This record gives sequence, structure tokens and C-alpha cells, in this order.
Amino acid sequence: MTYSNENLTLKETEISRIGFHNFFRKLKTEFEINISKLELNKDNNRLLATQGKIELTFKRDASWELISEALSTIAEIDKNAEHEITVKMNYDEIEEHEKEGYVLVSYGKIKGDLYKVIFEIPFSNNSALKKLALSIYNSEERTTKDVIWNGGDQRIVSLLMKLKDSGWKIQNLELVKDKKVNVGFSSKGYEYKEFKKQLSESIK
Repeated sequence: MTYSNENLTLKETEISRIGFHNFFRKLKTEFEINISKLELNKDNNRLLATQGKIELTFKRDASWELISEALSTIAEIDKNAEHEITVKMNYDEIEEHEKEGYVLVSYGKIKGDLYKVIFEIPFSNNSALKKLALSIYNSEERTTKDVIWNGGDQRIVSLLMKLKDSGWKIQNLELVKDKKVNVGFSSKGYEYKEFKKQLSESIK
């Protein structure tokens, strides 16, 4: 289905005043609207959540605490979440990764003892999750990881509610009904009452 897009801006202090959970609950009750996308940011690290995927982008110098907290929060909300990686390694290294919780999907010989290997990293396995966190933490460059999960409005809201207490802030919200409405947040945005009025017009 193709949606047309509208753009609205909510005064950022309104989320603090109302609380995001109450804010979305009221909108869902009144407009039967769903969350299509939620973007969070902390210290230029980014989390973009949709119904089926979470895209995590970490700076090169992202802290261990920030990385492990983001991953463990996702695992807490959806134990079936998973990340897939493709790596090159020697054959005897495959078993070592499996012992740490990585699930072998496929492998094929490149040359000699070097193989192209695809692993699934289940977020239900603490050892695998820690190994993933370490690989991000030790990276020498900005890192982006896609996590497949079974999202939904309540899980996306839960993700925000759990991460906001540690400093993650909402950057953008995309709501969807018959149209997609991109919601930004700034000091010059609409107050809640006027925002609802504008939203009602946008989704007609």
C-alpha cells in the first residue's frame, strides 16, 4: 500500500508534560492510528524502530554501557529478536562462535581454509548478545546493525519508555492510518490541543 505523507511538529515539552505513553494512547483511542516508525537519539547514536526491524547506529567511541543497554533492552522486550552477520573465517573458528551462542545459518569455502559464514545472533542468548556488543564496542568505525524483531505499537512504546530514563530522546515519530504523518519535535511546535486538531485534518 502506498501512503501520502504529511508533516507536523509537536512542541517538545508536551511529551514531557503528557508522557509519551499517554500521548500515544490518547491518539490511538481517538484516531485509531498506529506507529510506523520511531527514531531515538543519544549522543549522536541512533535507534530507528519500525514494526519489523530496529536499525541501530553507534558512533566509533560509543560507550560499553550505551551499547549493552540498547541491546539488552531490545532483548527484554522481544526475546525472539535476532541479528544476522556475514563474516570470513577459518573453518575451525565456526565452532568457537557456535559455542558462544551464534547460530550457524550457512557457510561456503572461499579458498583454502577460508570460509564465508552466515550466523544468526539470537537476542535470547546472553553470551551471543555480549559477543555482539563487544564487536560493536571494539569497532574502529561507526557501526550500523539491523535487528529483526516482532514489533508493534506497544513494543515500540515500551522501547522508548525503557530507554528514555537513560537519556535517549525522541527525534521523530511516524504515525500511519490512511496516510503517514511525520511528527517532529521542537520548541516551536504545536501544543497538544492544536496538534490533535492538525493531525485530524492530516489523516482525513
